[in-house]
Amino acid sequence: MGRFDVFEVKGHGKNLRADGGIVAYAGWGFSSSIEGCVKLKAPKPLPRGAKIIAELAGMTSTYWTYGNKLNLEGKDKTATVHTQQFQKLQVEVKSFADGLVPDGSVLKYPFELALPSNGMFPSFEGTGGRVYYTLKITVTWSESLLRATTEDIEVPVFLFVPNNGVNKLLKSVSRFNHEVPPSQEKCGVSIRVPTTNFRPGDSVEADLAIYFTPFKIRMLQVSIRSEVRYLGPSNKEGIYKFPRPLSEINESFALIKVNNGDPALTRKLVLLIDPTLAQPSLESPLISVKTRLQVNIVCDNSESPNITLQVPLMIVPLMSSEDTQPLPDPSDLINQLALPPSPMSIASGSPRIIPRDPLSLPRGQSFSLDQSPLIRSYSNDFQSSSPVSPNFGPRRISEASMQQGLGVRTSFDGNASQSGSVPSSPTMSRTRSTRSSRGSPRVGYLDAIEAVKSELPSDPMSWTTQQVGMFVQATGAPEDVVQLFTGEDIDGSIFMSLTMEDLKTVLNIPMFSHRHRIMKAIQELENSIARKSSHSS
Repeated sequence: MGRFDVFEVKGHGKNLRADGGIVAYAGWGFSSSIEGCVKLKAPKPLPRGAKIIAELAGMTSTYWTYGNKLNLEGKDKTATVHTQQFQKLQVEVKSFADGLVPDGSVLKYPFELALPSNGMFPSFEGTGGRVYYTLKITVTWSESLLRATTEDIEVPVFLFVPNNGVNKLLKSVSRFNHEVPPSQEKCGVSIRVPTTNFRPGDSVEADLAIYFTPFKIRMLQVSIRSEVRYLGPSNKEGIYKFPRPLSEINESFALIKVNNGDPALTRKLVLLIDPTLAQPSLESPLISVKTRLQVNIVCDNSESPNITLQVPLMIVPLMSSEDTQPLPDPSDLINQLALPPSPMSIASGSPRIIPRDPLSLPRGQSFSLDQSPLIRSYSNDFQSSSPVSPNFGPRRISEASMQQGLGVRTSFDGNASQSGSVPSSPTMSRTRSTRSSRGSPRVGYLDAIEAVKSELPSDPMSWTTQQVGMFVQATGAPEDVVQLFTGEDIDGSIFMSLTMEDLKTVLNIPMFSHRHRIMKAIQELENSIARKSSHSS
């Protein structure tokens, strides 16, 4: 390797990943550091004044065609790469004032590079661009008075949102209230969202009231949608829209009109944030990931919505395992999904590693929309307008398996079509409010799994039939599904060998969403066993 027989850098402690890569946790108001070690074996002496420098660079790039259009085919098929550096940090690892006389061994030089509390964006990889960090180690010395010689290596660093930052976002409850005054052409509507901060797998709750309609209502369309915005040269913007909503509900009305003085037509909206599609919110210099709750009210006088409400949502990353074990390569996160992936991945911690103690966070405190940089940027995007752009129009999910997998619940009456459930009552009610059968929609089923796991033996192969039933119930499966396992005497050894096909054809679990969650839970147990095995070896 050039001047040196050995020249490499490794992370240390929580900055060391299982495969030897380097991870870091910083930003969101919390400072931290990267601890690492430079290994050096020099066959020849280094002169006086030689130094080892460590430099971390934070970069973001977007990809464009020659026609100045966003290129979603990846970096390798890109005509132009627009890059901006947003962070540069440096520390001196070692200074050889008296030079270095090698003794034939590999020398180790530990270092610590301080990371700031702000301006550190989580690593992100998408087909239209990326946010990434590189750690460059440079050895510099002078062979003579006139010539300086350097040799360097460069390795990637994957940056994650620290758990303190995740907790901070979840505790900062952001209420959203908005009202559209009625007119001769527009409906009078109000919407209230108790909080706009959620994790993948949580449910969004909103209270909608329609207190005046100039025409008869024909349809109500509600969805959760995400998009990624890329900035290029001259602030050229390209937008990638997710291929389908994270969740959606459509309700048809029997042409109902609400006049002044009539009771308001109210709805309690409950929509699941699909954990297999949701991406954590991101605001970086060139790339942003945004998610919104969109409500369209369609009247009988037009095919276009009479009113469109858009409520910005913040998707908070799941808790990472920064205090317990190294994280996987973020490029593998999307590959772990059972459903077809979006062309992106964000380094927000492993999507299946949840804190052992379920969060119990206050949701009643007041929080201004202007307090969070993400919410602040989203609030500018809120719209209350009439026709909606075709690019933002609601889309139905055509795949039956996707419809089952969403498991969306709602309190809608009437001829409502939705993903995951169909209302039992065909009658229209002016006021009705129900809650999710799982209890609080704020706590995802993943937290329940971790809570149960902490009470069970660490080796799932040793679980009894009853313990398997407890674990299956924690995935959100109803009692009849749990009884399928206990009735067949499925113990831990059998449970760990089950496949998706076994869940469908042998145990006859009817709902895809239940099979999917159970299978994902089994896969996480297998990964946990593999990680423990690799650490012990």
